[in-house]
Amino acid sequence: MQQLYYELSVLAKAIHFKNLSAAAIHVGLSQPQLSRIIARIEDEFKVILLDRSAKRKSSWTPIAFEMSGIFDRSIRRLGTELQ
Repeated sequence: MQQLYYELSVLAKAIHFKNLSAAAIHVGLSQPQLSRIIARIEDEFKVILLDRSAKRKSSWTPIAFEMSGIFDRSIRRLGTELQ
């Protein structure tokens, strides 16, 4: 597995917004950049994080929320252990 810390941290921030366009604005990336990051995670883990079936209405899949939660919990646990 490639090192995907940055990509997973972006997902953890982006997941709080309804769609990719809104997430890109708040995460500070362009929509194409964010889309490439999400695609990289999807390719690495062989999952679908973004339902792209409806044009201009993409939405996060349940696995995206689950992966984001796992990442958030792991980062909090690491921070606690380091303290």
